[in-house]
Amino acid sequence: MEIPHEIPHSSIIDDPTLTSGKTNFTALASYSWLNCSQTPTIAVPGHPAIWTPKPPGTITTLEPDRGTYFSDQNAARHPSSPLEPIFRALAITDPSFSFDNIDIVTDRTVLRKLFRFIRAGHLGKRDRFQFAVQRVGGVTLFTRNEVKTTDYFRGDRGYGFAFEKEFTCWPKGLEDSTGHHRVVKYNLCGSLGIMMRFEADAAVLEHNADDCSTSLERLLARPTERKELKVREAGKMVAHEEVVELKAAHVKTDGRFACKGVYEQLWLANTPRLLVGLQQNGVFGDIRDVDTTVDSIWKREPVLEGPVGINKWELDNEAFLRKLAVLLKTICEIAEKADGKALVIRCDDESLKVEAGEEGKEWIPKDLRDWIETGSSIKQ
Repeated sequence: MEIPHEIPHSSIIDDPTLTSGKTNFTALASYSWLNCSQTPTIAVPGHPAIWTPKPPGTITTLEPDRGTYFSDQNAARHPSSPLEPIFRALAITDPSFSFDNIDIVTDRTVLRKLFRFIRAGHLGKRDRFQFAVQRVGGVTLFTRNEVKTTDYFRGDRGYGFAFEKEFTCWPKGLEDSTGHHRVVKYNLCGSLGIMMRFEADAAVLEHNADDCSTSLERLLARPTERKELKVREAGKMVAHEEVVELKAAHVKTDGRFACKGVYEQLWLANTPRLLVGLQQNGVFGDIRDVDTTVDSIWKREPVLEGPVGINKWELDNEAFLRKLAVLLKTICEIAEKADGKALVIRCDDESLKVEAGEEGKEWIPKDLRDWIETGSSIKQ
């Protein structure tokens, strides 16, 4: 294979012989980032923030998001190996885990961006992205490799972080958490084995408010010195059914609101429950609790028969999901031909450009590579 290489959008062809959904979904592990300034530290299994609703009828006024927030906390805190926390968490949860049926290890964000590229056919300047690819044994690692790992908010980009802070709290013992991630696996479009990490906004639990501790520190980004990842065993892995996605949405006078791209986000992580804080100029009243397997987010015209919500989204996007699987397999084949060398894939316009990565770069430590390649249990 020649490098650079190019994958034009026009070359991504639908394969109707593939199924379009996901099967064999399993939640594998979880962890929380802790606000340690000197050493990047995770708590395993950690715990999501806990949803703490207000009494019915409560009106809450919030300030818009201001400050610097993580856009990729894993890379910001541990840039040498952003995927390493996935494997360290899994090593505690299931040290004998076999990667025989895993083809790809990735973040949800990478899959979302590739899916958008497939649907749109091109991306504008603001949506362009890049990620690193490396083959380890029979597994292809997709590592987010963005130019920026934080974003600065000036008060003109909504209320999402303020909404999370106001309506969630961390459990006692994990007050210094700054974000919670879950690791899941499933088969995409039949046989493509995906291990995926995503950030979990919150969990809806039966709890006592006294067990919670809120802190803005969990949202604002803080620098971390670049050192070896430290793992602390603490917390509890919650059932996947308790995990929810949070959104703050501006509601118009006619009751309509927008949640751009939310269905693909929910579908990829198999988290169909969505809590939407409806606001006008920062004044929050109603919280919409939507089970998207039986209801539509937007509640437009009533559906008399057939699938609704996230199930209708899957039906409408069958061809695009199959194309995503085709593209992922193509990238895996390219990585395999690179003989373990790191590659960078950039999406600049109407194609994906494959370039040589950093010479000698290994995106995960040796003991994790050995775990994947040999299939033997990892030592703690």
